[in-house]
Amino acid sequence: EMKSVFNGTFLIFLFFLLLSSQSLGKKSKNQANLGASIRSGTINSSLITIDIKNEVNIDNTDWINTLYFENGKTADIKTEGLVRISSEYRLRFKNPKYFGSVFTQGTHDIIRDVNYRIQLGPNIGYYLFENDKLKIDISAGLNVTTEKVEKINTYTAYRFSTRLNYRISGKSSVYSNIELNGDVNNLEENFNSLTVIGIKSGIYDTLSLFTEIRNDYDDKPTINNIDKNELLLTIGFAYIF
Repeated sequence: EMKSVFNGTFLIFLFFLLLSSQSLGKKSKNQANLGASIRSGTINSSLITIDIKNEVNIDNTDWINTLYFENGKTADIKTEGLVRISSEYRLRFKNPKYFGSVFTQGTHDIIRDVNYRIQLGPNIGYYLFENDKLKIDISAGLNVTTEKVEKINTYTAYRFSTRLNYRISGKSSVYSNIELNGDVNNLEENFNSLTVIGIKSGIYDTLSLFTEIRNDYDDKPTINNIDKNELLLTIGFAYIF
C-alpha cells in the first residue's frame, strides 16, 4: 500500500516538475534531496528519505510545491513510511512584502496511523526579509481539514508557518521551516507541529551535502503510539536543477 501511494504521488509530482522546468526555465527553482535517516520516537529505526522542492516565481506570484517521502523497516521487519505533498500559491499585494495564499496539503503516515489527512484553505503572510543573504516569511490562516486516523473526522483548523533561509557563503546556507496546525474547537489537545532545521554545504554548483533535523509533534497520538515526538536526523545529498 505504501509503495503504491508513493509511486502514484511521485509520478504526478515529477510530471508537474518537468513541465514547469521546461516551460518556465529560470523562473522555476527545483531541488531534490536524497538522504539516510535515523528515527527516534514511537519506533527507533533507519530510513531512506526523498524530499523534492519546486518554487516558481513570476511577477507578483510565488508557487511553492514539495513532495516528502520516507520509508524503511524496523527490527521486526515492519514496513513504515510517510508521504506528504503540499502546494501553496501566493499572490503579493500592492506592498510586495505582504501576500495572500491558498495552501493545500495531503499526508499519509503509517507511524502516526494517519491513513490520510487533507488540508485546504487561505493564508495571509508577510516577508520579514527578502534579499540574496536572508529570506524569512511568516503566514497564518484557516483551513478545512479532513482526516482518517482512528476514525474519519472533518474540522476547521488554524495554521501558522514560517520559513527561513540564510546564506552563509556562496555555497553554504542554513534553513528552517516551522509549521503548527490545530483544531480551532479543541485548542488544548488536537494540534500538531513540524520543525525542520538544516545546513547545506555546496560541493559543486548543483550538488550539496546537507544535514537536517526534523521533529514531528502530535499532541494527540493514537493508541498505537507511545511518544508524541518523532525526531529524525538525516544526512544526504541535494541536487539543484
